[in-house]
Amino acid sequence: MRRGQGVTSQIVRAYRKKAGLEMVFHRCWVLVPFVPTRRLDISRRTPMYRVVMRTIKTFLGVVCATALAAPALATDATLIVDRRAESVALYFKIPATEVSSVFGTGAEGLLGADGTVDVPRLYDGTFPLADDIFSTTTVSLGGEATPFEALSMMVHDPDVLPDFAMPYDAELSIAVCTSPETVQNMTLQTLEGYLGYFAWKVDGLAELQMTLPETGRAPLNLRVREFVDHVEVWDQTVTLPDGGVLTLTAPEPPAQASVGWLAFVALGFGAFAAGMIWPRTPKRKVAT
Repeated sequence: MRRGQGVTSQIVRAYRKKAGLEMVFHRCWVLVPFVPTRRLDISRRTPMYRVVMRTIKTFLGVVCATALAAPALATDATLIVDRRAESVALYFKIPATEVSSVFGTGAEGLLGADGTVDVPRLYDGTFPLADDIFSTTTVSLGGEATPFEALSMMVHDPDVLPDFAMPYDAELSIAVCTSPETVQNMTLQTLEGYLGYFAWKVDGLAELQMTLPETGRAPLNLRVREFVDHVEVWDQTVTLPDGGVLTLTAPEPPAQASVGWLAFVALGFGAFAAGMIWPRTPKRKVAT
């Protein structure tokens, strides 16, 4: 290299350094691996750079705090209310592992020593455990505390789940004798729980209030399907907080016109069926 060229190069580098235009790659862990910045001492970085870095750190802190404070996912369950003039039945469908979080007592009493469902224990009767599960839940009809007794409870394999759309479906779901062998060697993590409760000689059409216990659970998304004499009068999903209260106002009886129309249709269908199976006398042929 010639002497003149070396001096010229030194002069150019000195000018760039003085003007603050020489750029280098600076590592930053939150940005792209290499970001061009001015080659300056950190104490001399522009105020805008410090504001940007402070904003990024604050944003990351807020994201982490929000993730840690986010509530648990809500539990989904279904309640069928079967009302009659002098009785009320309550049927619950809920993931078997969430029974304890909703009612305070879980379905672990149905398990054997190996942690799977004890089928012989099912045949011994499940209503005592169902009573224990519902013992901390209070129900009132017309403002008066009303005791409910357990009918039965059962767990089912999700792959063979029965329908749960009307009271008749619910009665089959809680029956132990329907399909206990299908849950053999299965754990609660893979099963759905069904529980049924009944109150008799009560005002079945009065306002109903059900108060769940405080268990520290997440919100409960409860689909409520209400029936009066097997006719659905309400179907809605409500969200109940921990220890929440479900209130069902006194339902209106099904419209008489609808009941009369259904009876007329049923009578017509019966007459049609009778006419189809009634033995017909063959006509005699007249000799000619």
